[in-house]
Amino acid sequence: MAFENRPDARSGMALGQVLLESGEYEEAAACFERATGDPAVATDAHYRRGQALRRLGRRRQAVAALEAAVLGAEEHAAAWNELGVARLELGEPRLAVEAFRRSLAARPGHAAVLANLASAAFRIGDMETAGEAVHAALDVDPGQVTALSMLGMLERARGRLEAAREAFERCVAVDPRSEVAWTGLAGVRQAAGDLEGAGEAYDRALALAPRYPDAVVGKAEWLEWQGLYQDGLDLLREASPDSAGAELVAGRLLRRIGRPGEARRRLEAAVPAGDLDGPLRRQFCFSLGDVCDAEGDFRAAWDWYAEGNRLTPATYDPLANAERLCRFDRVAGRDVDPGQGTGIVFVVGMPRSGTTLAEQILARHPRVHAAGELPHIGRLAEEILAASTRGGGIDDTDWGDVGRRYVESLPVIPGDGRAVTDKMPLNFRYLGVIRAALPGARVVHCRRDPRDTALSCFFTDFIDPALGFATRLDWLADYIGAYLRHAATWTPRFGNRIFDLEYASLVGEPQRVIGSLLEFLDLPWDDACLDFHEGDRIAATASHAQVRKPLYRTSLGRWKLYARQLEPLLDRLAATADGG
Repeated sequence: MAFENRPDARSGMALGQVLLESGEYEEAAACFERATGDPAVATDAHYRRGQALRRLGRRRQAVAALEAAVLGAEEHAAAWNELGVARLELGEPRLAVEAFRRSLAARPGHAAVLANLASAAFRIGDMETAGEAVHAALDVDPGQVTALSMLGMLERARGRLEAAREAFERCVAVDPRSEVAWTGLAGVRQAAGDLEGAGEAYDRALALAPRYPDAVVGKAEWLEWQGLYQDGLDLLREASPDSAGAELVAGRLLRRIGRPGEARRRLEAAVPAGDLDGPLRRQFCFSLGDVCDAEGDFRAAWDWYAEGNRLTPATYDPLANAERLCRFDRVAGRDVDPGQGTGIVFVVGMPRSGTTLAEQILARHPRVHAAGELPHIGRLAEEILAASTRGGGIDDTDWGDVGRRYVESLPVIPGDGRAVTDKMPLNFRYLGVIRAALPGARVVHCRRDPRDTALSCFFTDFIDPALGFATRLDWLADYIGAYLRHAATWTPRFGNRIFDLEYASLVGEPQRVIGSLLEFLDLPWDDACLDFHEGDRIAATASHAQVRKPLYRTSLGRWKLYARQLEPLLDRLAATADGG
C-alpha cells in the first residue's frame, strides 16, 4: 500500500528493504523489480532483488538479477560478493571464485568476502588459494566465523585433525549458535575416532537447524559407522536434504544393507560432473567403485577407483621414504629400564593388512584396553629428528625419558596383568624408537599378501596425507617393497617380543591363531575374542564395517579379480621379491 501511495522508485526501494529485513522476500523482490525501471536506482534494485530471490531459493533468477547489477556498476563489491554466493550455491565454484575476486578488487581485505573466496577455492581443490584467503580473513578479523570454519575444513583436508578440531572449537566458542561450526566439529571428532563427541556435536547442530543438510548427512554417516544403516536411511528420508552429499551417504548405506544396484543408480545420478567439485566427486568415485565391485562389474569398479585416486591430492618421495625408514636403524637405548613399556602392545603393519581386526579381537579381552590409533610415537620420533637437525645426534637421545613420556600419554597405564594396545599401523616406521625407549613393549606385526594389501589400499579413500602413496600403483609398489625390507631388518631384532599375525592363517584357523596371540601376550584364553564382531566397540577406521562381520575368506586372493589392471604393480613387487 505504501508503494501505491508513493510510487517513486526510492520509496519502493525503502519499502523493499524493510520487507527484506523482515523476511518477506516475495514482496521485497516485487518492490525491487518495480524499482529497476528507474536508472537512478536500477543497480541497487537489481542487487537487492538478487538478494531476495536467493533467499527464496530461486538461484538462477538471483544470478540473472545480480549479473544485471554488476553490468551497470562493475565496482559494486557487495553485488559481486552476492553473485559469488549464488554461484556457489548453484554448484558453480569456479565462477564463484571469479566473482569473489572481483568483489575483493573493489573492496580489498574484506574478511567475509575472503572467507567466501576460501570456500569456493576449497570446492575446486585449490587449497593454496583457500589457505591464503582464510589466513588473510583471520588477520583482518580473528573471530570471522566462516573463515574459522573454513580453516577447520582445510586442516581436516590436510589430515591435521588436531588443528582442525581447534579451529572448529574456536568457531563454536565465537558463535555457539552456528550449526555450520558444530557440524564441522562433529566431522573432525568422528574422523579422529571420538564418536561420542561427534554424536553430541551433530545433535547440537540439528537442535539449531533440524534440516541443515550437512548436519543431517553427517549424522547419517555417523550412524553408518556404528552399523545403524537403516537408521541412517530413515534420517535421510525424513529430513530429505536436497544435496549430492545426501545421495552419496544414501548410496553407501544402501550398499551396506545389500542393495548395490539401487545404490549405484542413485550415485550415478548424483555424481558431480567434471571437476566442478573435485573433493566431492572423489568421494563419489570411491563409493561407485565399491558398488560396482559388489555387483561384480570389475572393469567399471576399477575405472571409478582409478579416477578417485587421480582426484586425490597426494605426494610421495621414494628416496625420502627410504631415508626416513633407516633414520633409527642403529639406535640403542642405553640405561633404559628393560621393563619400561611392559603391558604396551603395538599393532603395526601396512594399512589394510588386518590391524583393525587384530585390535578388535584384543579389545574383546577383559584385560585389554584398546586405545585406537595413537599419534604419540610418531610425534616423539619427529621431536628427536628435529633435535638432531639442531646439532644434537640421535645417539644422544635420552631414551628413558622418551619412553616415560610415551607411557604418560596413554589413556590407561598398563599394569596388574592389563595391556594397552596402540594400533597405529605406520608405527612400523618407528620400530627402532619402540625398541630403544620401550624395551618391555610387545609388537603384533600384521602381515597380509602384499597384492591384496595393495589392492585394498588403492580402493580406499584415505584422508591422511601420509597415505598418499596409495594413490598410484608405482608408488604403492615402491612403498610396500620398502616396508617389506624394513620389516625383514627389524623383526629379528625384537626376538620373542614380536608376533607375526598372518591374515590368511587368522581367517583359516581363527581359534588356533588367536590362542597363540593371547599366549604371546601372556593373556588367558577368552571366548569373547572369537566373537569380536559382536562387541559394542566402534572401530573408527576405514575397516569399521568389515570388523562388524565374522571372519570371511572372500578377501583372500581378491587381487586376482583385478590382475590385468594390477600388472604394473605386480611386476614391481615381483622385482622386489627377487631382490631387484
